Amino acid sequence: MRGILANVDYDNPLVRYRAREVLLEARRRFLTFVEKCEPFILIDSYYVHYTDPILRKPREIGDEKLLLWYKVLSIYLRSSIYVNAASMSRGNPKISKILAVKLVKVYFDTLSKLERDRDSRYALMMEFKSRSEGKEPSKYIKSIIHRLEYEIRTSINMNIGNIKRVNDAVKRVRSTLGNIAGDEIAEILMDPEDESSRLRLVELLNSLIELARKASEEIDIFERYVDVRGYISGLKKLSRIRELRDLAPSERARASIGKEVLAYRLATGNLLVREHKLTRKPRLYLLVDKSGSMFYAMDVKIEDIEGLSKITWATALALALLLKGGKVIVRFFDKRAHEPIQDKLTLVKVLLRLTPLGGTSITNALYAAAEDAIRNPALREYKLMLITDGEDSNIDINAIMRVEKLFKEFTVVLVGGDNAILERYCSNVIKLKSIGLEALKKILRKV
Repeated sequence: MRGILANVDYDNPLVRYRAREVLLEARRRFLTFVEKCEPFILIDSYYVHYTDPILRKPREIGDEKLLLWYKVLSIYLRSSIYVNAASMSRGNPKISKILAVKLVKVYFDTLSKLERDRDSRYALMMEFKSRSEGKEPSKYIKSIIHRLEYEIRTSINMNIGNIKRVNDAVKRVRSTLGNIAGDEIAEILMDPEDESSRLRLVELLNSLIELARKASEEIDIFERYVDVRGYISGLKKLSRIRELRDLAPSERARASIGKEVLAYRLATGNLLVREHKLTRKPRLYLLVDKSGSMFYAMDVKIEDIEGLSKITWATALALALLLKGGKVIVRFFDKRAHEPIQDKLTLVKVLLRLTPLGGTSITNALYAAAEDAIRNPALREYKLMLITDGEDSNIDINAIMRVEKLFKEFTVVLVGGDNAILERYCSNVIKLKSIGLEALKKILRKV
């Protein structure tokens, strides 16, 4: 049986393969009803998201299930939910597949009600018959159809949910990390079945991106490296007063004639200085506690961000450095140290998939960092920073001594907590009673 999309070839092997992918996705979500789903439903549900759909006209449809499917699709395609969903899913097979399963569930929810309601089935057939004949359905038919459409819209809201906030978050990621990152993050945000889990991820993502973006914009983390001269790469116009010491030879010659010439060129923005290419960037090895207590929120004084968790703040620190081009290695840890992360997209994806677990072993994390430095001597030029709330009273002092010898510098950041061992045996401890942009800028200056 053909579906209701006029721009889809239902006999094409690739099209049928897409139907199978939707079926497998539904099985992954333990939706058993999909086993009795007609292939055209699976195909249509996928391609309304993957491409711009063109619906067949109602008069070309005679089957009862097709009529209901047409009704579901026509309502969905006119909704604001679809506009936001299509913005993310167009041309993206994974998101299209996830949304297809949710749309199929809308259809089956409506179908199960329709099968128990003879009046609705009759009204559905009569409405399409009347419209195909160019007539207006009776008031009785319209009233039943109105109720049916309300049930469909309710099911769409329940099963697909608030896509606008997800779409806005994805746009923010795309503007910060690029289109590919936006697509992959959209898949993660759309994966949860329940609305509350999805919105929790959206809020976490918004806080992370906003804080990292503001921090990277408001502080020049490479400013302290200007004194690292590197080599002269050419001439440029002066942009900072301290660059006066790098006056080009021609400008020094003019200055010897008279200070008025120098002052005039400075005032008009034409003063030339030697340009130095920097040879160093901040290098940071970051250990981030991901135990359950790190997911608690703290007071934040920053616009557009509320209830920022400690772990989100710590991840924003790493992301801000990565956005600036710094060399950063991140290891999340609880009872054990997890795999190291070195790129922006992976960092964000891992944070969104983290689950709060009890138990913290700062000792294991420090030894893992030490082993990395032994295997890769280049890491000894990195600064090691441990971010934790300090809820670990069993820390091996030898681990602290080991990383202090192996790394260029070792700093402990205690976020909203205390730790007597770390404060006694670590030479550089920063205690934060609140988190937000100012706290982040403070740590970035330290890096």
